Amino acid sequence: MVIRNNDWYNLNSTRHYPLADNATGDTDTTGSLPSNIIVDCQMRFPLLAGKFAYIGSINVTENLVSVTFLVAQTVTSEKDTAAPGVISEFGPLAVVTVVNPTEYRPYPLEALYPGVGGWIVFGSGIKEPYRANFTRPEQSFLTPGAARWYPGLPVPSVQKEGVADTLTGLVRLKGSNSVSVTAPAAGRVINGITRRAIVIAVKDGLGLLALRDLIGPCGQRPESRTCDALPIEYINTVDPDCAGNIDIRFIGTLVSTYPYASLSSASSIDAAGLEVDFGLGITDACVTQECLPDDTGKLCNDYQDLCESISSQVLTESSSSSSSSSSESSLSLSSSSCGSLPYGTSFDDLTAQNFAVKSGTWGFKDLDVHTIYESESAESQGWDAPTPGADIVYVPTDQSSRNASIWDGCDYEALTGLSYVDIARERRAWTDVYIPSDATAGLVFNYRNSPYTGNPHYLFAGIDTFRSQLLVGKFSGSGWTEVTSSGAAALHHNTWYRIVGHSYGVNEQSTTLKIRVYEINHDLIHNWPNEALCTPIVSLAVTTNVFGKITLGSQSTYNYNGKAGLFGWAESGKASSDVAWFSQFNFDKQVE
Repeated sequence: MVIRNNDWYNLNSTRHYPLADNATGDTDTTGSLPSNIIVDCQMRFPLLAGKFAYIGSINVTENLVSVTFLVAQTVTSEKDTAAPGVISEFGPLAVVTVVNPTEYRPYPLEALYPGVGGWIVFGSGIKEPYRANFTRPEQSFLTPGAARWYPGLPVPSVQKEGVADTLTGLVRLKGSNSVSVTAPAAGRVINGITRRAIVIAVKDGLGLLALRDLIGPCGQRPESRTCDALPIEYINTVDPDCAGNIDIRFIGTLVSTYPYASLSSASSIDAAGLEVDFGLGITDACVTQECLPDDTGKLCNDYQDLCESISSQVLTESSSSSSSSSSESSLSLSSSSCGSLPYGTSFDDLTAQNFAVKSGTWGFKDLDVHTIYESESAESQGWDAPTPGADIVYVPTDQSSRNASIWDGCDYEALTGLSYVDIARERRAWTDVYIPSDATAGLVFNYRNSPYTGNPHYLFAGIDTFRSQLLVGKFSGSGWTEVTSSGAAALHHNTWYRIVGHSYGVNEQSTTLKIRVYEINHDLIHNWPNEALCTPIVSLAVTTNVFGKITLGSQSTYNYNGKAGLFGWAESGKASSDVAWFSQFNFDKQVE
């Protein structure tokens, strides 16, 4: 007999639920998770614990079933990763252990984190022994309909500095003869916003004697030098601003900075800071051979420069139109196949030079027939001179799939026998983009194919005008997962933006990605290319191992031989005939 209307649990035993649609369902060792073991689940947990609940392990025996739930900040976290700088935030959330469970009956979860509650329902799959582990959230994270976070209290507890015990629940704050504790009915204006606040203050009219009594163990002031640990007040003769910050700017095209890394991976010292590299060698400082006054009395400072300025040769070659490049110079810290950098194209000649369409469809549009166009001043700031009077844009047009077009001219280059901080992986990509309707469009990083499946893998950073956010995600095979996002920002369609992505290696596995979005206006055009003087609408910075990592089950590898490019996809039912307009694409080594 055919069953026309299955009940909820029977339906769930034949589909992915309660896993999210874009969870892979793959276990570490045993293939895909059977859909008839867990047929329903409901869980609520505090946002303080994390954002994504996922299954950590399942164990089914003849008489016992146990399931553990973990939580992570992102779906690309890894619970086995402990390398510095790699996203690894996860934690235990809940567990359930049932002896001889009954099918289709709810069982309560046992909280492993304060504020967690929920239940789980098992299906017919518990009749057979089964065991599985899930290392990464992207394998088994739950759909928001089954597991949702809730915001915690603004002040979860109160404690005295230096004391481990905390006060929770209803806490009463009491003043003293010299200190008042009040809650003004009208609130308190903080940074221009009226907020409810508790105000702790010294009572008026007590005089200097009370101030002396309340100053604390450091004497009259910290500058009295009586504290155990003296604060830093100056760097040389430079004092900080009112927020306690001293900003250091590194100026010049030959200056490169990147995070300091210890020379020894086994070092027990936590290294932090910046390394500064100035791209001139000893030969550039050479002025003449050692000499003494000759027979005619000619002095040593009366000379003709005998050294050839290597740096000037390199700068001349990079700025000329010749296709030849120097393989060795004092500016190059490692071999590079990117002899043509910096690269740029404006698309004004109706071609996308060295671009290869990897998915979707792409074409060109002449903006001269439209009222919305980008100024030639902005377009001329790229590395390719635009055609005067022409305003051609590169357009992704497929409404039903992801559009990706990749520049094949240069890769990120793997680390082969070089130090972890490798300047060959320091890159900047940037483009000017206009999104006519609700869609997501921007830059592609490290596009390459999986050595296990041949499927494409890449990171992308784009403007999402439907949700008004800056989005960084990872595409692997056939679906994408979010790495990080900005939340609501002033990003809208029908506006020209410049999106800039900086990437550089932290170590052999990790890469830092900095993304900034600028509105193309007079201030940007006036201050570019000095990004330090340009104010972004929104920016993101993330250090992650998914930039180069490709996994299949328990196998993994790191690959930086990918390419950069452009992407765009339409929000279903929202976008117009064109997903986005790209007026130029640029790729160089100008990384902070």
